Amino acid sequence: LILIIQSKKINKKVLMLLYFIFDLQMWVFKVLACELVFFAAAVVLTLFLVHGTKTRTLVVGILCVILNICMYGMPLDVMRLVIKTKSIEYLPVMLSITSFCNGLLWLAYALLRFDLFITISNGTGAVLGSIQLVLIALYYKSTPKRGDKKPNEVQLSSADGKISPV
Repeated sequence: LILIIQSKKINKKVLMLLYFIFDLQMWVFKVLACELVFFAAAVVLTLFLVHGTKTRTLVVGILCVILNICMYGMPLDVMRLVIKTKSIEYLPVMLSITSFCNGLLWLAYALLRFDLFITISNGTGAVLGSIQLVLIALYYKSTPKRGDKKPNEVQLSSADGKISPV
């Protein structure tokens, strides 16, 4: 009896998840599919077109460096917006701290192992993360706090002193 009830619950959850993925968030599925196709193509092309372990290591290492630098470089547009608006409203502080620490720790590991691929990509990540932290330090005070924001609706006061939204 418990097995039947639990299997019905699992089926219900799977159907809800499929509905969510395919109907409401189709773009998430498309991005995931593109990533899987890219990964499969990289594996197949490397295995069949590149011969020798050292050459394969070089090709995969260069590909990983490029993709890792792209990952660390994604907030560049947000950093430009932070400089333009002089507000860190769009720059997630915890993500910036985590990104900096991740790049710094991997850089330290790469320097201990003398691994050029990890050094280049995570050195770039540590530099970009430190730039984000500098921007946070510079513009932290100029960003309005959540309670300081004005309401989105216009309010008018009536003759009896009551305030009503328009």
